[in-house]
Amino acid sequence: LDAYTTKESTCFYARVLEEHTELALDVLTDLLTQPLFREEDVTKERSVILEEIKSLEDNPEELVGDLAMTHLWPKQIMGDSILGTEDSLGNLDAAAVRDFHQTRYGRPRVVVGATGAVDDKIMRDWLHANFGLDHEVPPQLRELPHSRSGTMACYTRDISQLHLNLFTDAPALDDPRRPAVQLLAEVLGGGMSSRLFQRIRERSGLAYSVYSYSEHFSDSGMFGVGMAVSPEKGQEALEMVYAELEELQKNGLRNGELDAVKAQARGSLIMGEESLTNRMLRMAHSEYRLKEFESLSDKVDRYLQVTEDDVMEVAKALLPQEKLGLVALGPVTSNDLQFDHWTTVEEAVQP
Repeated sequence: LDAYTTKESTCFYARVLEEHTELALDVLTDLLTQPLFREEDVTKERSVILEEIKSLEDNPEELVGDLAMTHLWPKQIMGDSILGTEDSLGNLDAAAVRDFHQTRYGRPRVVVGATGAVDDKIMRDWLHANFGLDHEVPPQLRELPHSRSGTMACYTRDISQLHLNLFTDAPALDDPRRPAVQLLAEVLGGGMSSRLFQRIRERSGLAYSVYSYSEHFSDSGMFGVGMAVSPEKGQEALEMVYAELEELQKNGLRNGELDAVKAQARGSLIMGEESLTNRMLRMAHSEYRLKEFESLSDKVDRYLQVTEDDVMEVAKALLPQEKLGLVALGPVTSNDLQFDHWTTVEEAVQP
């Protein structure tokens, strides 16, 4: 039994033997539909989350990604940390949690998914008889996020490595360009054969880990490149990243490069289905986030249909140097990282 929160959803799930299915449904349903939210429990959980915030602050690789979102979407919900802040938690009491639950947990916002040894009819009948969220809740509308490009934020901290995250906005979840963006991330930093891994780690030995990624939400998205290097190597490493991004935009994909990352994406998806939990989460997320069921074959086909022109279109849209923002976290100041294209440079001692 576990749960987790993302930028746009919360998931409660259980993995049990077949004979315990009804018990698991009963427990999950009680948690979701009839939570007590006792003041002492909220107070205790608030302390737990404060410790989680401290853990994030002690993890620079994860923290620099959070800070990149904060600077891409400044003073907006999408830029806020999922964990909140000490100030926001200080104002949280049981009444506020109950109000949040009442206004957000109900039809049509709840999706139930199941995989494995499950009898579809029995499960449907049980849920119809016992699932208690019959009230409808209004859609939660928010302003479209406004992204900010070309900014640099430097957080000076006394740690051994310099953590860097280059970022820009990207297409939303339902944008037809999303598969091309995800394959672009694979080309640049999706594994040991990727361009940035080969150039930054294998040929230059500047970083143990260098990666690129994309995140896609209902109305926005983010593309990023991350790495950790020795502080004195930060400028050199960034120049190499920029050179690789420029080379891709100028000369295009190499022979066989797109086919290789398509095969990698296809293999990852298919092997991921060996986990019943992964399968259940994929189906539920598809229904909840895309408002439609996306089968595994549909998802694979979306990748296989991407062309080189599709990838180059998004590369030229996302990767120009003036579009990329930077968050630097480590024992440096902005004077240690010199580039001409930053529109704004911000300094901070602690994030």
